[in-house]
Amino acid sequence: MGLIVGALGHLAVVLPLLSLIAAMSGCGSGQNPPPPGVGLGTPIRTAIAIGPAGSPEPNLTSLIAGPRGLVFGCTEENGWIVILDPITGRSMQWNAGHTSPTPTSGAYEGDITDLTAWEESGRIVIIACQAYPAAIYRYSFLVDASATGSAALPEPGDISGECVYENPEWARIHSVARSAASGLLLAGSHHGEGAIVASRDGGFTWEILDYMSTVPGLNVDGLKAVEHSAWSVSGLHWIDGTWFACLFNSFVLEAEIGLSGTQRHYANAVFYSRDEGASWALSTVTRTSPLPDTVQAAVDQDRAKGRLPEPFYGLINERMQSLVRGTNGRLYATTTFDYTTDLSGGGRVYASADGGTTWTETARLEGFTDANIIALPNGLLVAGTMTKLEELPTSQAAATADLWVSDDNGQSFSHFATVASTTSKSTIHPGFYVIGVASMAYASGHLVVGTVNESAGGSAEILLVPVT
Repeated sequence: MGLIVGALGHLAVVLPLLSLIAAMSGCGSGQNPPPPGVGLGTPIRTAIAIGPAGSPEPNLTSLIAGPRGLVFGCTEENGWIVILDPITGRSMQWNAGHTSPTPTSGAYEGDITDLTAWEESGRIVIIACQAYPAAIYRYSFLVDASATGSAALPEPGDISGECVYENPEWARIHSVARSAASGLLLAGSHHGEGAIVASRDGGFTWEILDYMSTVPGLNVDGLKAVEHSAWSVSGLHWIDGTWFACLFNSFVLEAEIGLSGTQRHYANAVFYSRDEGASWALSTVTRTSPLPDTVQAAVDQDRAKGRLPEPFYGLINERMQSLVRGTNGRLYATTTFDYTTDLSGGGRVYASADGGTTWTETARLEGFTDANIIALPNGLLVAGTMTKLEELPTSQAAATADLWVSDDNGQSFSHFATVASTTSKSTIHPGFYVIGVASMAYASGHLVVGTVNESAGGSAEILLVPVT
């Protein structure tokens, strides 16, 4: 059995599939693997090498289930897009976005940080977000009416694309999502005052969406007067008619205005809209894990002055990222840390029983600063974790990338598999261990897992986990 990997301008090659040996030495709650028959098979490590040999592709930033049973993914640094059939293991890929080194790096071409895909009029359309400069690209290719899986993969010359939006004032376009109801596309900025741009014509034209001014009780001018240039959108999601916009680097605590480095703690937000982006409100996020005393004092001071609306206080120096709907109708979200390590933030699982109006922390994957989550059709929740701490978690011999499983609606998680491990810190972000599960998708009976490994010799990988 082999895996066919193709690239624009490159010959297809056949690489072997390697079985993954699941190490069970992870940290955190739930050390034991689930018993046989829980609904997940043995993970299989694919041999997809994204980009040309030697290229730095350490992070599969996004994996999404798209049309015709295909999974679409993208990478950082040199920004490639890969399309995969999880049943046959066949894939194709190309160097997306701008393909010359960015002025700041001198080497990397810029990240493809997120993407979305859909089908219209016999064509599959892909919207891809790029960094340095912030840009949005629109790609499309024809697909035969009856083609699914590998038969729907395009040939290298079949893909057409163009840059449809660029903003040199932003570091990147951080996230993008599409409404299945109206076709509305929203894309969020990184270091752009938390700006969101919208497209109502399939991604050809874009305009700024004035969403903050519609939020009841939000003093937008007052908040923007303090360190507003760093505001970023960590995630945009459309689920069952509701839009969600998650912000980070958002609102500095008053007691810390003028401070720098790890002394500054941001209070981050989750907004939602139930009318296709016409009006927005703030979600209430309740954190159960305690804050350090000094940070809690600063939060209490802001609360007493009424400086910020109540919902902000759940997310201090961490941000929501993945957000999914479970088979039970509840929503689930996970968090990652917000660039400082003194709080050991992130790795939290939140649940909402009211469509995202309120969120409550249900679990914490201790020792991990980053978690992604996915809901499978068999009722399981799977979380993928990442280590970004400067020091390794307690009792852990190496920084790891792990998969965790919950069969009780997110109240607890059991360790399922360690999919990567390293004792080497990041070569891109010195001083940090950056290794983990960066993204997940479900398609055609498989959980598709994308990893990041920024250690010496690290590379992005895709794993396939059969779902029963």
